[in-house]
Amino acid sequence: MCSSKLAMDNKKPQETVDKSLIPYTYEEAIEKVKVGKFHYFLLLVTGMCFLSFITEISGLGLIMFPAKCDLQFSLTEQGLLGSAGFLGVTVSAHVMGFLADTWGRLRTLRTMILLSLCTSLISSVSTNVWMLFVFRFLTGVFISGCQSCVFSLVGEFHSSRTRVRHVTMVSLFLPAGLIYLPGLAVFILPLNIETTILGIKLLPWRILMFCNLIPSLIALIGCFMIPESPKFLLSQGRHDESVEILRKVYATNTGNPKNTYPCNIITLKDVGSNLSNIKGLGNAVNLVWMQTASLFTKERAVQTVNMCFITFAINLIAQGTFLYFPIIINNLITFSDQSLSVCQSMGAVHQSTSNRTLEEICADPASLNIQQYEFLFYMGWCFASFYYFISTVINMTGKKTLFSKIFEYNIDICNIS
Repeated sequence: MCSSKLAMDNKKPQETVDKSLIPYTYEEAIEKVKVGKFHYFLLLVTGMCFLSFITEISGLGLIMFPAKCDLQFSLTEQGLLGSAGFLGVTVSAHVMGFLADTWGRLRTLRTMILLSLCTSLISSVSTNVWMLFVFRFLTGVFISGCQSCVFSLVGEFHSSRTRVRHVTMVSLFLPAGLIYLPGLAVFILPLNIETTILGIKLLPWRILMFCNLIPSLIALIGCFMIPESPKFLLSQGRHDESVEILRKVYATNTGNPKNTYPCNIITLKDVGSNLSNIKGLGNAVNLVWMQTASLFTKERAVQTVNMCFITFAINLIAQGTFLYFPIIINNLITFSDQSLSVCQSMGAVHQSTSNRTLEEICADPASLNIQQYEFLFYMGWCFASFYYFISTVINMTGKKTLFSKIFEYNIDICNIS
């Protein structure tokens, strides 16, 4: 009797769990959307944002000589101009990171690209060196938002399985800038144009600066075609908006209906700060201070200082060198018959120009060697190939191992040269 009763109890229908009420972590939810068409379009848009950063910051180095002939600035003023964009990035980088975390990645990107477009456009019609310096500085201030937001935006649309590779692939657009800038310079700078519009000489170097705005314009349009980071929205308590974005991404990537996306409840450990909750400048400054101070707690201070130093060293070697690269290559080509080193060539060009006025130098067609831009163009393709190789192997080697090997190799190269 008891055994038959037990058998009847086993046949009772078990309670089913409603799968739509199962909570998922954000990492699990982003894994479910798969990687597909949306992510490749996101890579293109954010890559154009990064390309616009590179063209705006590095573009002035390529037109420094013709601009000097037009605006008649001294060697000291030339150095200030070369550093204007980098100075703007340095001043605003912390604020841009704060805005990205509180205002939104996409909102910050759209606003800063638009502002940088305006200031860069004004700088291209500068009538004197200080006008050019101020607006290149402001361009650096605003374009810094691209560098602060693009990697976060890309990374937060990926799971840990694909995040590193796609973030690395965004960096492919850095050498794309080294291809784009000198590629245009080869065709534009030799042009014999001297048209005056509204009292401003429309010379080839100004036209090249106008062309440098094209990546920013494309990036701005692209930013209105992608959604905000769902992780950021989730951190702001906008759960339903975050889930809806993930559903759309899932549908785009898989071709399945949005309602088949399994994650309806998503949890996130860390909750972000929202500017809408801040009343007054004092509260905003206090929030910035709290976020900054958290980087220098006992547990994080060493890592923070270490990362700052590494970033400083990389930018000093990479961006700092590229700023003077056109000048270095031009000098090496001009004095190629003397087999000089880089430092010797800089000294030689100083000696050869010390007895000539700026007017005499500018009037000499040999002073601007177009071949230097061709070398930069080829180097850009080499860098692009190298960056693609890194994006391919980084998941296999690991970030730290690959970084240390590359840095060690660069040190060996510097010792040889």
